[in-house]
Amino acid sequence: MTIPLGTASAQVDAAPDRAAADDLFRRGLALMKQGKYPDACPKFEASHRLDPSFAALINLGDCYQKVGRTASAWGAYREASDLARKYTDENRIKLAESRASPLESQLPRLEIVVVADRDVRAYEIRRDGKVVDPGLIGTPIPIDPGEYEIAATGPGVEEWKSHVKISRPGERVTERIVLRRAAPAPFPTVGSDAVTPAEGTPPSAVPAFPAGPADSETTVGSGVTHDSESGFYLSATPFVGYLLATSGDLDASAHGMTLGGSLLAGIRLGDFLLLGGTTLAKTTDPTVSISGRSGTADMTLTGLSLSAGVGYRMSRKLVFAGLLRLTRMSLSARGFSLDSSFGPGAELRADWELFRMGRFGVGLAGSVAWSALDIEGTKWSATTAALGMTVSYQ
Repeated sequence: MTIPLGTASAQVDAAPDRAAADDLFRRGLALMKQGKYPDACPKFEASHRLDPSFAALINLGDCYQKVGRTASAWGAYREASDLARKYTDENRIKLAESRASPLESQLPRLEIVVVADRDVRAYEIRRDGKVVDPGLIGTPIPIDPGEYEIAATGPGVEEWKSHVKISRPGERVTERIVLRRAAPAPFPTVGSDAVTPAEGTPPSAVPAFPAGPADSETTVGSGVTHDSESGFYLSATPFVGYLLATSGDLDASAHGMTLGGSLLAGIRLGDFLLLGGTTLAKTTDPTVSISGRSGTADMTLTGLSLSAGVGYRMSRKLVFAGLLRLTRMSLSARGFSLDSSFGPGAELRADWELFRMGRFGVGLAGSVAWSALDIEGTKWSATTAALGMTVSYQ
């Protein structure tokens, strides 16, 4: 649907460029009717710049939608709504909102994250050559589908560039920028172009190399898709969970609340992590069932696991890990104790970072683990689901 310029601008003061704006608007309408949407959009843009109007904005939003510029269409409709509110025109407010609302769930968003010792304003971040306002750093902003070049520069660091592609409605992309310290310029060697100290200047007065920033590396962003950084990773997680152990040999089961902690350490290679760790868990006074008869047992189950596996950072905050485990279970009660041999098992784990302070992150961790155990010749299967608070360093 198109809206004639004359009726839409009745409440807008006449401007010197009204005639040119009107001509551009009508040309845009004609191009829209011919299906030439890429040519029509600039006409509405120019018309609105010369003489801001509700009609130009609504038709511009429609044109943007036709060429797949979802975020720009949403922005045009929102601006049209604001313009209508200025004149308290309820009908036009409803029209603009009815166009904008369905697009909100389809908006792709791009977040550029900066984590650095220096204030973000010390760096210049550009998207397709245009400077990104520092206030937008760390905020997922609506953006049209397409491919974008992200570039960053700053004092004492190498220029950094990457490309981001956004193609799906509602897609969320977090881009991490890594700025490395610029290599110091080599000291000039003796030759025709060499710079030598003036006669009489003591050798100590000539610097060996230019002074650089104190930090050896600046990291901009945290946990991004397609990150090429590597480094050390460590996390500690106290947790509470629930244990269920069953034995088909004895027609028996034991279950109860469990408390414990885990420690993971490894190497981060981009978004992948090579991990190894250990877990200790204790279940006190579990409910035991044997041949249909159950009751609370005065005993303690203690499990020790050694694990190794891989992890993958799905986003800036979310890490999934799959681990193979060797688990040993000890059963102790009054007067006796039983120990299993180390049995095979597996664990799936997800870590969600809530906030970060420098290299330290604090978040939640959830896991499900399974182990096959042999206790004095009897086969047991143990499953534990746990939730904990994790502290990580990377």
